[in-house]
Amino acid sequence: MANSDYTARNLVLPLCPMAVVSSSTTQLATSVVISGYSSPTNETIRLGSAAMLIDENGSEEIVEIVAQAGTTLTIARGCCDTIPQVHAAGAEIWFFDDYIASDQAE
Repeated sequence: MANSDYTARNLVLPLCPMAVVSSSTTQLATSVVISGYSSPTNETIRLGSAAMLIDENGSEEIVEIVAQAGTTLTIARGCCDTIPQVHAAGAEIWFFDDYIASDQAE
């Protein structure tokens, strides 16, 4: 598809909250330490919500936020048919669950 195949729309939506994973994780790790949490609003991380771990190399994994103790998150791995992966320190975690939107265009 070419750029001309897309229609630009003026959508005003906030970016979702995000943070950075402080240290690398294994495929079996069930906790991550985060830093640099930022949110477009004053909301905190919601337990039970979905988040996506994204590495610079393009690997992605959807997780569920199970618990939080300070900057340590307990996560359920490999949600929504994603596969638990190794994530390097510096991977981003996007807390997208409450920020899903669509313009309903097919």
